[in-house]
Amino acid sequence: MELAYHGHSGFSLSVGGKAYYKELFEPLMPGCRLVPFNDLPAIRAIASKRTAAILLEPVQGEGGIHVATDAYLQGLRTLCDELGIILIFDEIQTGFGRTGKIWFSEHSGVVPDIMCLAKSIGGGVCPNGAIVYRDTEQLAGYVNRNPFFHTSSGGGNDISCQVSSKVIDVLLERKLWENAEMMGTRLKEGLTRIMENNASIIKEIRGKGLMIGIEYTQEFMGVLMADCLSNSGIFAAYSGNAPQVMRFMLPLTVTETQVDEFLNRFKKAVSIQRLYLFFLLPLSKIPIVRKWLNEDDILIPVNVLLRKFGM
Repeated sequence: MELAYHGHSGFSLSVGGKAYYKELFEPLMPGCRLVPFNDLPAIRAIASKRTAAILLEPVQGEGGIHVATDAYLQGLRTLCDELGIILIFDEIQTGFGRTGKIWFSEHSGVVPDIMCLAKSIGGGVCPNGAIVYRDTEQLAGYVNRNPFFHTSSGGGNDISCQVSSKVIDVLLERKLWENAEMMGTRLKEGLTRIMENNASIIKEIRGKGLMIGIEYTQEFMGVLMADCLSNSGIFAAYSGNAPQVMRFMLPLTVTETQVDEFLNRFKKAVSIQRLYLFFLLPLSKIPIVRKWLNEDDILIPVNVLLRKFGM
């Protein structure tokens, strides 16, 4: 999908949606085609029985927290069944309760053929990843006949697998996806109230569960807001493929008190942002200045300089 992110290694880069990550490593794998996210007709226009697989994040992370609709995912499942295409969900960011269900695919009732998992499976302690696939002749049958078709110098780590096993136990025992759904609703409602009073700064709040994205009205605001939030005690990253969007992915164990504290600090950061924008918004109307403001290499040093002078 356009704006997709699946990692930085060979095949992953080939199916990524940002040219910036690819250009130093081209030529990459042939036969990979990108289409707009949430656009089923665009996929139908190029899919055929020669198509090997359709790969997507059900919620685009780096791409700016864009959530796949139920109709879109259900349409993909139908299309793949019609043409014999493998449907692959990258649930590395959405899996293990992040969006209010154990897997995002549960929201739509769609079962992919392959699911890629990682990050949360290690509980923030050990890096680990896993591939889950359906018990079909095409998938399970092939792996059973060729158990060593994929080798890895870091795969099968005993310690990481022990940690992951305990992480899954805790997830299921505490039903953390239920807390993610409740706290995500509280967070989204609070951010929406702040947005309503700051329409010149915040364009949209979107996401699912505790995977929330805030889109600012100007691209440079993502970098600037990250700085304002750091001064308020919050670490927040803007999206690599969409700098005007900031991702908030609070821990699945977050409490109501912590969510409310976060909202208070975010509101404070927006107030700080307003002081910067008093000068920057008029300047951003000048094309060359707006181009400079959207350059990280320029904006970040300027922020550092302003802080040195107590601004």
